[in-house]
Amino acid sequence: MTENKDLIWGHKWGYRDTSLKISEDRSVMMTGSRYALSGYKMPYLIPYIEELLDIKIEPQDTLSEVSPPYITPPHIQPDFCQAIKDSFPPHQYSLKNSERLLHSHGQTTFEEVHKVLYNRLERIVDMVFYCESSVDAQKLIELATQYNVCLVPFGGGTSVSCALKLPPTETRTIVSVDMKRMNRIEWIDRENLRACVQAGITGKQLEAELNEQGFVCGHEPDSLELSTLGGWIATNASGMKKNRYGNIEQIVENITLLTPTGTIEQVAPTPRASMGMQLHNLLFGNEGNLGLITQAVIRIHHLPEVTKYGSLLFPNFELGVKFLYELAHSGFMPASIRLVDNNQFRFGQALKPKATGSKAYIDKLKKLYVLKVRGFDPQQMVAATIVMEGNAEEVAYQEKIFID
Repeated sequence: MTENKDLIWGHKWGYRDTSLKISEDRSVMMTGSRYALSGYKMPYLIPYIEELLDIKIEPQDTLSEVSPPYITPPHIQPDFCQAIKDSFPPHQYSLKNSERLLHSHGQTTFEEVHKVLYNRLERIVDMVFYCESSVDAQKLIELATQYNVCLVPFGGGTSVSCALKLPPTETRTIVSVDMKRMNRIEWIDRENLRACVQAGITGKQLEAELNEQGFVCGHEPDSLELSTLGGWIATNASGMKKNRYGNIEQIVENITLLTPTGTIEQVAPTPRASMGMQLHNLLFGNEGNLGLITQAVIRIHHLPEVTKYGSLLFPNFELGVKFLYELAHSGFMPASIRLVDNNQFRFGQALKPKATGSKAYIDKLKKLYVLKVRGFDPQQMVAATIVMEGNAEEVAYQEKIFID
């Protein structure tokens, strides 16, 4: 179930088989077959971008990536490096420049990736270590403590919280600890709806393996395909279906954290206790500062019988916010509801293919009704996207609420 790393775009977000290509007629096509957008022309995307940014896009006007990229030599504590070689097989650590650079940044802003592709990062990790077990993690921590080495946990590399940015002033050897080889589901408790999962599993793999067993986790951040369970915990992540399944702190029941002075975890995970401090709550959002997260016990759910999608249009953003405010105080919430502003709404429209035949006629009628009959301004209108999940009766009730 592990995604072949050769398919990943490296420093960019996504996969090598998926990219946007501009045709001679200035329409855009997404390559590959991974997504619903793949394989058809999008004639409205370039005009939308040009209008929004007030620029003229010239396909031949491209910026060349730095080649070879600027990479500083590794700053290795020699005794630590020898201890690693003595303790682990060669496939578990690397000093290769390409792997060091890949593990030296997240996706916090375009600036972070821009530096990698077209300029330089101020600080790069000195070694990459691939953790394969809790025993590996504990041994690595012991060696790092002994030789004063800095460890930086690395999951999917999608971090948007600056958690992977390295301080240029750090003089110690920095080792990126890649956790993605620890990607197994240890056990599933079908009666109590719990699962023990290793921290390096990606959201895509987690959901696929749970689905095969008839379950779902339900945590769906935008980075679902590439981000990891340990990363969700370390960054206190939220997902699009939090209304139904909760944020990560409601999903995770127990965390195993390895530190230089011992292991932090509950002896046995409990749903809730009305006594004592809930120490594991302190681990959410720690961003790797407290230790290495190796596994967690999570709440799981039976696969929903029905999943349906919908959307609502509003004449402006203010009315959309007012609707969501009233909805939040009504006690009724679908699995996911997301308000997009006018720029995002028009972006969604720009991704559509050119309609033909009866669909073009229906789209024309819809546009006429919204713009002429209802009087919506295309430069002001917004939309809320909705996901409804549950059994058939529950989803039917949700649909009725939104229609009424």
